[in-house]
Formats: sequence, C-alpha cells, structure tokens
Amino acid sequence: MDKRINDLKKMYMDVKIPDDIDYIIDEAVKKGEIKMKNKLKINLIKGISSIAAVFLIFAVSVNTIPVFANSMSDVPVIGKLVQVLQFTDNKAQGGNMTDGVDIGMISLKKAGNSEEVIIKFDKSGDNIAPSYNIKYDKYPYSMIFTVSGVRRFSAEKDFEALKYSSLISDSYNIITLDDSAVRFAINFKKPVKYEVKEYKEPAQIVISLKEDKKGGDKASYIVRTNSYPQGETLGILEERLYEFENIKIVKDDKGTFVVEAGAFENEEKAKERIREIINKCGSDIKLYVEKRDAGQLPKQIH
Repeated sequence: MDKRINDLKKMYMDVKIPDDIDYIIDEAVKKGEIKMKNKLKINLIKGISSIAAVFLIFAVSVNTIPVFANSMSDVPVIGKLVQVLQFTDNKAQGGNMTDGVDIGMISLKKAGNSEEVIIKFDKSGDNIAPSYNIKYDKYPYSMIFTVSGVRRFSAEKDFEALKYSSLISDSYNIITLDDSAVRFAINFKKPVKYEVKEYKEPAQIVISLKEDKKGGDKASYIVRTNSYPQGETLGILEERLYEFENIKIVKDDKGTFVVEAGAFENEEKAKERIREIINKCGSDIKLYVEKRDAGQLPKQIH
C-alpha cells in the first residue's frame, strides 16, 4: 500500500509545469469570456428580432387587414364592476351626478351569437359613469338612453360601426332641450335579451345582447303626432306632453321623427289618452292612433 502511495507521489512530482502557466490560464479565461459574451449577444439579437417580427406582423395586420383592425379597436379596457343593472318595467338607471362629461366612444364586440355594446365616458372627474337611465321598448324594439351631466357626444360618429351588428338595425341621436343631457336610441332587428353592467376606472357601461327567440309580442295601439324633421319642434311638443306617461321621440320609416304618448292594448284606451291630452293641452296638437306590430317603425304622417 505504502509503495503504491509513493509511486503516485513520484508521478505527481514528475509532472512538468510550464514556466508561462499564468499566461496560459489568463488566455484561457479571456477566450471563455469572449465565447460567453458572443453567445449572450447572439441570444439577445435573436430575442430582439423575434420581438421586432411580432410588432411588424401586428403593424402590417392592422394596416392591411380591416377585419383584424376592427377586432383590435373593439377590445375594451374593462375596469372595476360597479353594478349589474336591475330592470323594472323595462327601465333601469345608474351612474352618479357629474358635469362636463363626454360620451367619448361607442364600440361593438361580437362573441358567438351574442354581442356587446360598450359606451365609454371621457373627462369624468372621478372616472365614474355619469347619471343615466335606460328603457327597453318593443314598438319598435329599441333601447333609449338618457345621459345627464354631459356636454359632448363625440361617440355619435361611432353609430356607423353599429351597422355591422347582426342584432342592431339603427342608432340615432334624439333631440333634447336640456343642454347638459344627451339622448340616443339603438333599434334592434328582433327582440333581444339584455344585461347592462356599469364599470369605473375607466367609466363605461357594457350592454350584452342576445336574440330573444320567445317572441309572441302582440300588436299595440300607439298615440302619436305628425312626423317632423329633427329639431326644436319635436322638443317643444315633447315638453307640452311631459306630464303624461311613456312620452318618447321615435324615428319613423322615412327618417323623420314623431312624438309618441303611450302604447295601449286596444284602440279605445288609446283614444281615451287623446281625450286626456286635448283636455289638458288643447286641441292644436294633431294626434293619431296607429296600430303597430312589435318591432314595427311608425309610418311617416304629415
């Protein structure tokens, strides 16, 4: 055993160590550092190239593929849920008292057989939705929005985008004599099921829509005025009838507008409403009873 250990010691001591061992070690370390740096550089270049390629594909897609661009513009930034609106008699309200808000954007998002309409509010001091109320109607199928504390309606230009909906037939601004409120309507091609959620940070409301296949809505007898172009005449007529229930302004089948004063289950009840209006407001307002099916627009009458 001792002999074996002595032999190993002798072999170790006989190993010749170069005089420039320090130089050799330094050179080996430098070469290793250069190889590592080159490897890191190559990996970094590959990573940057991959990122650049992603951005290039994204830019080309947005600028050359309209469907892709539209889908990206429809992606909402969802904030914090404030409430899910509860509708009573097809009416609900939400939001908070504000002033100087702009209805900044309306967008459409499709998901299978359902759709979402996103209404975004800008310049809302606390990033909360302004006071609003919503009513769903069947004559025609529509939602009427009244938003208070608003000074601008930049989103009116976005009505055009809603035409790509499979559920929405029309959308339009409604005259109001209140300079701190905005009203607009969204008409539907068919009856819809709906859910409305209010968000903050950012301030917006999201209306989820799906076709209501139950149907079965009966015809109704509508009390209405003559047709008028959009303007103050409509606003004044509406104000004169304001104390009666279910007063609203509706676009007719030719693009002009009528003031309606209620929908009734039979003609006699509709005529009774006309008598009430004449007794209260005078006979200078021309009123008619128009029978309409659910979803049908009023006819133009001059």
